[in-house]
Amino acid sequence: MIRDRADLAAALDGAENSTQYGSICGLLEAAEEAAEERATLLSWWNGNPQEYAYRSLHEAEAQIHQLLSGPELVAHANDLLVAASVYLKADDLRLRAVADGDSAAVRLRNPLDPAAVATLARAVNEASDEKYAESRGFRNRLIRLTLISAVAVALVMTALAVGTVPLSAEDTGTSGLRTAMSVSLFGAIGALISAVPPLANAAGTWNPFSLPVYQMLLKIVLGPLFAVVGVILLKAGIIPGTRPSLSLADLLVWSVVFGAAQQAVTRSVDSRVAGLVAGDPADATSGPGETAHGQTGPSDRRGRP
Repeated sequence: MIRDRADLAAALDGAENSTQYGSICGLLEAAEEAAEERATLLSWWNGNPQEYAYRSLHEAEAQIHQLLSGPELVAHANDLLVAASVYLKADDLRLRAVADGDSAAVRLRNPLDPAAVATLARAVNEASDEKYAESRGFRNRLIRLTLISAVAVALVMTALAVGTVPLSAEDTGTSGLRTAMSVSLFGAIGALISAVPPLANAAGTWNPFSLPVYQMLLKIVLGPLFAVVGVILLKAGIIPGTRPSLSLADLLVWSVVFGAAQQAVTRSVDSRVAGLVAGDPADATSGPGETAHGQTGPSDRRGRP
């Protein structure tokens, strides 16, 4: 915001009593007040204060662009073109109104229209804000799925604890619950092993909502569930080509396999997270139901945490 106030002062050149000055200052003050609100669990979950702060700040920046001229306008337009290469398609008309021909990332139109630069700023910031909200929404979805999976694991373990489903190994005297706990542990290990490749191969690893962390947590919680259910099916003889009576060592080996099998279910999660943390301007305008691709790019240097 310090840079925005400096740009505003330079653009108005002492005309602080103008209507534009009051409007922009009001937006900057609103952004500051929203950013300084005390963080709560609800605000962390829905992000309303942060979104209001960013949108106010971005609108102030767009209005500042309308007041600029000369080298200052060119410098800001170049900065916007870099951001637009992340968030907008190359044939976007708002980008073409500022860029010259096919060299959108290099050359500017001459002369530049401040209104066109302001419109491009709004388009880039809108795409940035939408990507930010989309990442937060997907983080919340991963948290809900993780909690639901954890409840499912707890219910299965409860059924094993009361003896509803027998799961003891044939070569040990341990109870079914202890066997299930061992199976769950090795299932989590299998899930962790299968989670390493998609996380290691993800491009553009930065994301303000730590999506890879929640992606990993979901896999680790699903691993024990897959392992316990898989071993139950195995001992029941439902899986063809296997023998139902198995030693503890056999069960633990199968637990790793079943735990790693959660990758078949979470592959779509991997694709979505990879799209949110890696940039692809061709998909920057994808709809809510599509897998969008984007990253926190140059337009976030003054706003995003």
